[in-house]
Amino acid sequence: MESPLVIELAKHPNIRGMKDSSGDVKLISETVWNTNPRSFSVVAGRGATLLHTMVAGARGGIIALVCASPKAMVRLYRAYILGDLRKADDLQRIIAPAANAVTSKYGISGLKYAMEIEGFQPGIARRPLLPTTPAQQQDLQQIFRRMNSEISELS
Repeated sequence: MESPLVIELAKHPNIRGMKDSSGDVKLISETVWNTNPRSFSVVAGRGATLLHTMVAGARGGIIALVCASPKAMVRLYRAYILGDLRKADDLQRIIAPAANAVTSKYGISGLKYAMEIEGFQPGIARRPLLPTTPAQQQDLQQIFRRMNSEISELS
């Protein structure tokens, strides 16, 4: 949705907020700046741009990667809330490839496999979705191994 439409809809008393998955920080900024924060909230919908959307005024996020790597995402959020933008930026850079892998690159099947990698038991993706291929699984393992290693090095 374009920001003028969102700004107009935000005036309706039954509309309290929106999740923006576009990753368009300019659109999010325009929406935040032109709505009442006491009655309307914007949250990020893309893990790869969570920090940037929070800096633009989003109040948080509804992020797929949280299902597989909740601690990593909470670390990024906390670093931002505590004002440690350098650490938040480092975490965002590290997390972005995994966030993209479980959404735009491999979708729900990729997210479920990533959850398995991280020790969760999500079950399989339902039809008509197909499970991840061995090559996709290998790629996801590499992405998550790298992410976890780089996050450990930040501590």
